[in-house]
Amino acid sequence: MNRALISNYAFLLFASAFLSYWYVDQALALYIHTLGINVSNTFFHAVTQFGDSKYPLIGTFLFYLIYRRSDKHFARKNLYIFSAVAISGLIVDVVKVIAGRMRPELFFENQQYGFSGFKFESAFYSFPSGHSATAFSFFVALALLNPKYKPLFIVLALLIVLSRIVLLQHYLSDVAIGSAIGALSSYWIYHRYYLHAKSVRRFSLVSYKRSLSKSFA
Repeated sequence: MNRALISNYAFLLFASAFLSYWYVDQALALYIHTLGINVSNTFFHAVTQFGDSKYPLIGTFLFYLIYRRSDKHFARKNLYIFSAVAISGLIVDVVKVIAGRMRPELFFENQQYGFSGFKFESAFYSFPSGHSATAFSFFVALALLNPKYKPLFIVLALLIVLSRIVLLQHYLSDVAIGSAIGALSSYWIYHRYYLHAKSVRRFSLVSYKRSLSKSFA
């Protein structure tokens, strides 16, 4: 992995999100709100469901349990994807509570905008976007495992991210940072654990946990 390239990408994305917070988020949300995309809402409501983390988490872990003895290579792939989605989700959940950013709904209801800090209500869980983190951690992991289909996976991830903005669940900066957390989690685990695990003769959940814990140390 080209660490310098990843670092530059992360820096640019975080800088863009910062500028978006001040100059783009409100204007874009107001524009989408005035459009009233009623026809497309049905489509985006369906698309956004695929950003719910429970689907990839449950699916990949079940595949791991089913194939951990009969097909260790396939099981390893599923455990990698499960870990990428789970870790990015944990990071996002912690940041959401600490940041306490108000969702667009509060802006349209009473002009509330910004961060309040340490909130435990859904209306204050705008930053970062959990669906975006899930989408990018899941599809970037699939892209790393199947480079041939990388363009398709990225398009699918972007569709989910777009749905969060169109449905006014998040601001642009929210989905940008959520996407970055998801993508970086997948890249990091892939290069720190998955490639190493491929060379380990005996593959198991225990060995995986040990390797992953060492990576965090």
